[in-house]
Amino acid sequence: LYLASLVALNAGAVILDGWVLKYNVYSSPGRLVGAGVGGLTWGALVSGAYLSLPKCDPTWVTSHPPEGAVRTHLPLAIALSTLAVATAPLFVYIETGPVPLNWPVSERSARVVVPMVTGLLGSLVPYIEFLAPRTWRASRQLERLRLEGAPVPPGGLAPANGFQMGYTVRF
Repeated sequence: LYLASLVALNAGAVILDGWVLKYNVYSSPGRLVGAGVGGLTWGALVSGAYLSLPKCDPTWVTSHPPEGAVRTHLPLAIALSTLAVATAPLFVYIETGPVPLNWPVSERSARVVVPMVTGLLGSLVPYIEFLAPRTWRASRQLERLRLEGAPVPPGGLAPANGFQMGYTVRF
């Protein structure tokens, strides 16, 4: 459902820019709105497509080792944002088609820069907690949960049974 809504937003951006704003708006800033919306929705689709995939194994919960958080999601966010920035102008050009020759060069150049900037912003939108896919939010909650066996007393054997459970909260 999340991915389908992002695809529908992209389709709406294509219709808005390619069919409505390209020929019916006679000011450069008005036509650049379509390029910005196209970049924004494309960036959200690039990041949201990965984040909406299943992240949890039904039989195993991964958690951080006792030493602390050694796995971070920042490199993934940077990689997806870079991909969105690099491909957003291509998406906008493909959906807009050849631009009319009477458009000024500054507007043609801006149709490359504006989707890059809005593609970067759009790729970060799925990381906002209340806009994130449910699978991503669930995996983030499971990372905070910790369930392990009973601790081994110093110089002794582990007790026959028992466990401890913890939940971490960051301030």
